[in-house]
Amino acid sequence: MSSSSSEEAKSKVQETVKALKQEQKGKEAQKAAEAEALTASAPVAEPSPAATAPVQPPISPATKPAPKPEVTVAKKDAAPAAAPAPPVPATAPVTAVVVKKPLGQRIIAELKHYYHGFRLLFIDIRVCIRLLWRVMNGKGLTRRERRQVRHGNLHIFME
Repeated sequence: MSSSSSEEAKSKVQETVKALKQEQKGKEAQKAAEAEALTASAPVAEPSPAATAPVQPPISPATKPAPKPEVTVAKKDAAPAAAPAPPVPATAPVTAVVVKKPLGQRIIAELKHYYHGFRLLFIDIRVCIRLLWRVMNGKGLTRRERRQVRHGNLHIFME
């Protein structure tokens, strides 16, 4: 019994695989026929540079990767290779467009920035006052606490 069930399973799997392969071939043939029909029926015209240029997301100049130089190494025993194909000239340089946020959003972002900065400054001052109170009452500070007091004083007096 087990041998017949495994044969049936194999045959069902094989049938499914064959059906999927035929379906894939049919789709490929349909795509090829559609592409051929489009090229045959459409008049031949020069494509515009904007239509042929690939669409890329804006890239800021700071994050734009540097172009990699092409390096070819020829072996002494190897036959001379054919000349490399000339580079394809770009039709139009791609310029990065920086989209600014609306004025209201920029103002809110700046206000949040100042709020967080002042909040951290006041927390730092409060900690320094507690540490200075301990020093004035005759208790010592650890190395970390001394460093924190020094940074707190720098923030108060230098900024």
